[in-house]
Amino acid sequence: MRSFWIFLHLVGMAGFLATHGVSMYVMFQVRAVDRDRDKIFDLCLLSKRTVTPMYLSTGLLLVGGVAAGL
Repeated sequence: MRSFWIFLHLVGMAGFLATHGVSMYVMFQVRAVDRDRDKIFDLCLLSKRTVTPMYLSTGLLLVGGVAAGL
């Protein structure tokens, strides 16, 4: 059973890193866009779409880590 919780923790970590990576990509791309409001808006929408999956993967990360630790 411990292997399952460790696997869940690793899945949560991978999901968190992927969604957080999208947010970091958007942050640097907004700086690179030369005040084009439409491109900035599209980048913000991209970042907004990753918020819910980021929180879900953070939950998996925490639950899997705590359960594996116990």
